[in-house]
Amino acid sequence: MRRAVFVLILVLLLTGLLPLTFKIQPVRGEWTGTIYIRADGSIDPPDAPIIVFNNTNYLLTDNILSYEDGIVVERSNIVIDGNGSSIQGILALNSKGVYLSNVQGVTIKNLNIQKFYYGIYLNYSSSNTIYGIIVANNQYGIYLLSSSYNNVSENNIIANGEHGVYVEDSSNNSISKNHIASNKGDGVHLWENSLYNILSENNVTANKGHGTYLGHSWLVAHTYNIISQNYIALNNQTGIVLYHPSDNIISRNTVTANQEQGIYLSFFSSNNEVSENNVTANKGHGIHVFWNSNSNNITENDIKSNGGDGIRVELSSSGNNITKNNVTLNKGHGICLGGWGGGGSNNIVYSNNITANDGNGLLLESCSNSVVSGNNVVSNKAYGIRLSSSSQIAIYHNNFIDNIASCDSLNAWDDGYPSGGNYWSDFEGVDLYKGPYQNQNGSDGIGDTFYFIDGQYMDRYPLMAPFNTFEAGTWDGKTFYVDIVSNSTLSDFYFGYGCIKFNVTGPDNSMGFSRVTIPRDLLAPEMGWKVTVGDEEVNYTLISSNENTYLYFTYMHSAKTVLIQALISYELIITATEGGTTNPTPGTYTYVSGTIVQVEAIPYVNYRFDYWMLDGEVKTENPITIIMDANHTLQAFFIDSRAPVTTDDYDDLWHNTDFTITLMAIDYESGVAETYYRINNGP
Repeated sequence: MRRAVFVLILVLLLTGLLPLTFKIQPVRGEWTGTIYIRADGSIDPPDAPIIVFNNTNYLLTDNILSYEDGIVVERSNIVIDGNGSSIQGILALNSKGVYLSNVQGVTIKNLNIQKFYYGIYLNYSSSNTIYGIIVANNQYGIYLLSSSYNNVSENNIIANGEHGVYVEDSSNNSISKNHIASNKGDGVHLWENSLYNILSENNVTANKGHGTYLGHSWLVAHTYNIISQNYIALNNQTGIVLYHPSDNIISRNTVTANQEQGIYLSFFSSNNEVSENNVTANKGHGIHVFWNSNSNNITENDIKSNGGDGIRVELSSSGNNITKNNVTLNKGHGICLGGWGGGGSNNIVYSNNITANDGNGLLLESCSNSVVSGNNVVSNKAYGIRLSSSSQIAIYHNNFIDNIASCDSLNAWDDGYPSGGNYWSDFEGVDLYKGPYQNQNGSDGIGDTFYFIDGQYMDRYPLMAPFNTFEAGTWDGKTFYVDIVSNSTLSDFYFGYGCIKFNVTGPDNSMGFSRVTIPRDLLAPEMGWKVTVGDEEVNYTLISSNENTYLYFTYMHSAKTVLIQALISYELIITATEGGTTNPTPGTYTYVSGTIVQVEAIPYVNYRFDYWMLDGEVKTENPITIIMDANHTLQAFFIDSRAPVTTDDYDDLWHNTDFTITLMAIDYESGVAETYYRINNGP
């Protein structure tokens, strides 16, 4: 080993008037070789530039140049502080800047590691922390093999020749808040039995490969990783790739301006959740589900201005749920179920906003047994929805605004009566009648004539206004929704037990209507409904099915609140003891929920009211007021108010022998339980 020696010569010049003080800073040199931190805590070789404190804290005092490995760590539960030093190699094959093997609890921080085959290599090492490291210009940046429960955070991992972070057969690691950029492979690459890892809040940009890649060689692999809150941008391939893994969560990431696709689920990637991501301006598709990738949940993503389709489900990928996404301004179709190999089956496309895409809003090619429902499809440049070689597709409760449909096969364009079909902004029909054949007097929010698609297929029950759906709450694990078809602008929806409330606005003095669909499992009053718009109770048309109740009503427009009250009934059972009655008289009464009932106790002559027993609780006010918010029982208790009559058979004479006097007490109706007497003020 050799060591460069620097000699610092300090010259202190003193003047008679001004003493000058110089602060001496250490000057770093460069130490050459490999440093070993042995299992017993010793340093090998002894002249290595490391200061040891308490046999657990290791402080690097010089830069290191190594032709093989930089630092080899054999001791657990230590801290290695690089103190801003650099470790530099010569890109020797399999060389490692910092090498941890079979150790735990090691913290590595404040280092600059360059030009090794592996910048940092963990092998069968767990519960370690890699923090505040610059890992640049190595072949691989940070490499984890069979190493779990490690924390890799706040590092700069840049310009490495392969992947920035590589994880294989390693689980429960946290990779967070790192800057991972300009690597020639993927930014982060997880492979083969890497389970339960969390990738969060990383900045993954401008890598030559993919931003983040989760892969596995098996066709089905349950990996349970989480990719959340990362910024993944400007990578030369796809932002996030899943290849075979299942049961992963990809949420709240910004995936933008990548050269291929935004998020790609491919080759049997199933049961994954892709939610709340911002997927914008990628050159390929926004989200692409490919080749038997089934049962994925794609929900609440903002998918905008991508070069291909917003969402594409392709090659026999089935059972996927595509819900509540905002899909807009993409160069291809908004949502495509089709392409090479067809769009699969049993997919659900529900409650998405699909707007201003350059292709079709919805394209279904070679699909079957799928549902397209509750979507807003607005101003797409081609068709709003186009079906090609697809069968048994149910299309209902969608809003097609400034868009028409095209279809080459028989499918269902409505949900029957009274559920209805779709809203078409170019529908010119009227609503004067109701009923399955639209031949009964009275409006129901459904057009009286068919809406035709390509002249031969039809929506039998076109809606007269846009369809809206609102979440009412979750009970016993089931989420309920209230649907409203209305030509008003709706806001401030509220559901409380027995009550639905929302605001309506529209052009002043124009006629407004609402058609409210209420699930019977949510609310099914036996006494009907009360509908109030503003301060006025209005009449309504009621239509029922096995699943829902439909209320249709009209009003003059202005800013108003609609209140729908379910008239639920409760029983009040009134009883009374002997000596009185009540008003209302004792009996069983049925009242609508919320009714205020007043009951008065009326004692008979020579009786007085004592107390009430309301649902087992004593009450003394009379009359009593009861709010009918449940079933109640009420009993009035009375006691007689006339004193007992007492008599005796004393003959008013003086006696000088023993004699007997008989005493008797008689009370009005209620009787006497016991009689007492007192002689000469005795007991």
